[in-house]
Amino acid sequence: MTSSKTVEKVGENTWRQSSIFTLTALIQSKDRFKLLFLGFIMVFLSVLQPNVARAQSTILREGMAYPIPPTTANRMFFLQRTPNTNTIACDLNVGSNGQVNAKIPLKTYWLRYGDSPKGQKKDLNFIQRHFAYGLNIKQRGDGKYEFWFVSYKKYHMYLLQTKDGKWRVYGKINDKLTVLGSIFIYINGGSFWNPHVDYVELRGQDLSSGKEEVQRLTDVKKDPDEGHDKAG
Repeated sequence: MTSSKTVEKVGENTWRQSSIFTLTALIQSKDRFKLLFLGFIMVFLSVLQPNVARAQSTILREGMAYPIPPTTANRMFFLQRTPNTNTIACDLNVGSNGQVNAKIPLKTYWLRYGDSPKGQKKDLNFIQRHFAYGLNIKQRGDGKYEFWFVSYKKYHMYLLQTKDGKWRVYGKINDKLTVLGSIFIYINGGSFWNPHVDYVELRGQDLSSGKEEVQRLTDVKKDPDEGHDKAG
């Protein structure tokens, strides 16, 4: 399985090879104008390279390169699925006062990479919010929440505020407590109301070792009552 770091490293190596090729052309060129022009291009590319590497950071899933959303102060995790690269972001719901909304502490929305390379933001529509990618959230104490996706109540996650004031989403992966990073759903046919889900892949960082944990859940058939808000 190819990691995002490996894919990003490949992109950086490609840029370096291009730079070496350009440098070789500089050395071999006897045209002063061409020499100065290529020198300018080299300086320009050296400035842009860090941003280009970040923009091209991807992860390979089922033969498709999925963009990795940029890390933000309020980003908790993200969800991706076949058949396209449009991504669900899950962020802290922070008000204008800088405080987390105690009643609705998390919000989900689209990053539509299929419409824009930068991932155009778009709200979930009513059906998506209530039957697919919305969240059921229950407060379990001060700064403690338990939640799950409305379409799959078997996997529960926990939003907790740490002692230093930071918020994290936790979930069990391979029976280990992890900081959740991403979820990937492999849909193999079916329909919106009854998709054929082959597996759900969870990725997170083990709290004890700091290593990445990956697990695929294969028993992911929807229950008849899933997709409806319930008391938990």
